Amino acid sequence: MSSVIPFSYQEIERVYAKVVAADLRSLAVTAAESGDGVTTLASAIAERAAHAGRRTLLADLGYHRQDVESASAWSIEELLDLAEGRSDAAASSALVAGPEPQLWRLGRSRMPGVALALRDPAVMRRFMARLEASFDLVIVDASPVLAVNAANVPAETVMRACSGGILVVSACRTPLERVAVAHERLVGSAAPIIGCVLNDRWNPKLSAEICRETRRLDRVLPVAMARLRRWAQGSTLLSAEV
Repeated sequence: MSSVIPFSYQEIERVYAKVVAADLRSLAVTAAESGDGVTTLASAIAERAAHAGRRTLLADLGYHRQDVESASAWSIEELLDLAEGRSDAAASSALVAGPEPQLWRLGRSRMPGVALALRDPAVMRRFMARLEASFDLVIVDASPVLAVNAANVPAETVMRACSGGILVVSACRTPLERVAVAHERLVGSAAPIIGCVLNDRWNPKLSAEICRETRRLDRVLPVAMARLRRWAQGSTLLSAEV
């Protein structure tokens, strides 16, 4: 399944260029809270890397999600074999190819014990090292930093095992205080953050903001405010995506 954002977008190109410039072998993508666009961004970066001819793995370690449709059946034994170097990650039956020729996907495991084992920083480091040895670039779709549930693998543990990490922030949705707590938690765990990506999908257009503000003067200047709203809604410039 392709990402919602085409990998050819300029915004994706900027993020990918930073990954290339930093010479990263693995990148963890996370956010303060669920729904901030982590999966979309991780998928787009992975597709962009694969399109460039880099052998790329997109690994889903977002165990905060409870759905099983996208989960795989790889076992704790297979995980430990990969971590200890007893098997080749590229030959794992848990991998799914596509949609790009150089792209593979590793889904979350629905087998008992896998998430618990991945919480061990030592196991996670060995696991990531094996994946890096088999692929040119590993993109990890990690859980939100502030997500807490019984099956979760902490984002700090995942990012600390990677060579770099990105924190996604949803504009107009995620409170600044929550972003600050998430950032402090990552920095406090020595996670290698290379940058922050602002998801402005929910940012209102300027025309919508003008219309909202004119409502304040409806009692005083109803006719003028109505005309101003019609002008704002019909303006191509004010209705443009920022």
